[in-house]
Amino acid sequence: RAAMASLDDDLREIEALSAACQRPRVKAYLDAYAGQIRELMNAANSPPASVETPPTAGAALPTAGAAPAPAPAATPAPAPIPRGLPTPSQPVPLPTPADRAQAEPSLMYTGITGFAWDQDDYGKDPANVYVYLTSGLDGIGEAKECVHCDFGKRSFDLRVVGFKGKNYRLRKDNLDKDIEPSQSKVIVKKDRITIKLRKAKGAYGYDHWLDLVSKRGATPAAETKAAEADPGAGLMDLMKQMYDEGDDQLKKTLGEAMLKSRQEQMRGGTPAPDSPTFDD
Repeated sequence: RAAMASLDDDLREIEALSAACQRPRVKAYLDAYAGQIRELMNAANSPPASVETPPTAGAALPTAGAAPAPAPAATPAPAPIPRGLPTPSQPVPLPTPADRAQAEPSLMYTGITGFAWDQDDYGKDPANVYVYLTSGLDGIGEAKECVHCDFGKRSFDLRVVGFKGKNYRLRKDNLDKDIEPSQSKVIVKKDRITIKLRKAKGAYGYDHWLDLVSKRGATPAAETKAAEADPGAGLMDLMKQMYDEGDDQLKKTLGEAMLKSRQEQMRGGTPAPDSPTFDD
């Protein structure tokens, strides 16, 4: 009786999970499992089949006109589990990023446009870049299973699938500098998501990011090759970019620094090296 009560409780819980499930593959697995439990319960409730024994001496033999005894009812065959699904005794494998990419190509996403980013101060080791998402994510901490993020050497792809009936996505594939994909992660809190990007350490430490996404057209390999060939030219390119993308105060500071450097070199009698000219 205790075993039957336990099976009944299992069946009710599986049926409730199946009713709330939105993934067809998981729902089919739960329904098949529920069918097997029903069959176990039916078999346990059925009366045991009678065993026919030979008539003993003196027992009345059936008359010629008597109807034959009915045959015992056949036990129904177990419901087949849909092809490709694991049996209840097998562990359910967790989906890999490739599995998710195959399962989600037909989903429609709403792009996430509101986010902020920051980075660790210079000199911190290891150093990270942080991307903060808060708008429209109230209660996301109760639905962590909806959040998926894949990382590349210079990219990340965040997807929030099935959260309050909607799908959201934030994808960046031209980050300002390289990252370490294996050491990057996504953190889900009560009402926000934080993407933690581990900076890749270069020959001179961790580079300072000027923006989350690079505005330059060069590929990472081309930038690295150019910097190795002429480190001074790479520094000048960086200063030129800072000047082009900076505000008026930054332009004024860079201009004064370059003028002061040139004047000091001229007073020392050493010809000043070529300096970049910045055009507004």
